[in-house]
Amino acid sequence: MITTGRIALFAGLVWIAAACPGVAHAQQSWVGKSVVTKTNPPRRAAATIAGDSAATSFKRATIWMEREGCRLAFADYNETTRLDPSDAFEYVVRGIEWSRKKEYDRAIADFSEAIRLDPTITFAYMARGFAWERKKEYDKGIADYSEAIRLDPTYALAYNGRGLAWFHKKDYDRAIADYNETIRLDPRDAGAYNNRGNARQRKKEYEKAMADYNEAIRIDPKYAYAYSDRGWAWANKKEYDKAIADYNKAIRVDPSLAAPYDGRSWLRATCPDVKFRDGKKAVEDGTRACELSRWNEANSIGTLAAAYAESGAFEKAVATQQKASALSTDAEDRRKAETRLALYKEKKPYRQSDED
Repeated sequence: MITTGRIALFAGLVWIAAACPGVAHAQQSWVGKSVVTKTNPPRRAAATIAGDSAATSFKRATIWMEREGCRLAFADYNETTRLDPSDAFEYVVRGIEWSRKKEYDRAIADFSEAIRLDPTITFAYMARGFAWERKKEYDKGIADYSEAIRLDPTYALAYNGRGLAWFHKKDYDRAIADYNETIRLDPRDAGAYNNRGNARQRKKEYEKAMADYNEAIRIDPKYAYAYSDRGWAWANKKEYDKAIADYNKAIRVDPSLAAPYDGRSWLRATCPDVKFRDGKKAVEDGTRACELSRWNEANSIGTLAAAYAESGAFEKAVATQQKASALSTDAEDRRKAETRLALYKEKKPYRQSDED
């Protein structure tokens, strides 16, 4: 059986994957806190020594993780998995590495093997739930998060993860209930406040959402997602100058985050108030958002299409919106995309409505 100490050592590493660009409006930000702070650890000092025991690899890897960052550690834990395949812990850690690489099928296989070897591993259920969620298999994710909660009713991250799955299923009341429990268990989790704000915003409870974003920022003033999502709320409240200010702040805090570029581009392309529209700047922001999200996010690509339309480049708008629609998996999003596409074909830009 995996000891509590060994699991605690890795209790957040799988969430490295959550830093990958993906969900529109940064709703993947439910982790709420930075787990690994060294993104560029020193070069490994020595190659893996043939014949190392599992215990030696474990000890060396934990030292490297503490002193030099997680990337060095994963190499040794992969080695340990080969040396001791009967140890469930090694499958957990290799699954974490697969998740970090976005190879979620392999991650699920390793987490499943860990659970087969030791069905009491709470973290393995939560990590597998995360992998299911990234594959958009939300019901399977919810089942795994629920099992983690059954095994440990005080596991705040499992409630947070399940809340995100409910959010993606558009069951915002259940999402809020899980975020409430996360906050009760961990009142300093900025991500849980931010996620609850997103769910409340989807329910058009803008004042409550704003209060959650404010609290997330109070807890962590460097939390770029909260500024970006609060910008989204200001835009929905038609306070566009405040929205721009929050998008700008998010970009200053974290220039590598796609969401605020996407939000600022959408506002500049579609705002009903002409004084905030700027097609050229919208295209620049939209392009940057797509670059940061590696051109694989339907919402960001759709935003760029709206920016092209606002700038008068309707042929580009049509082609770009068609690319976005091909990537979309949400029926409601596809319906809205078709409405915009029809406008672009008529050489008309799109204007934001309350439905957005």
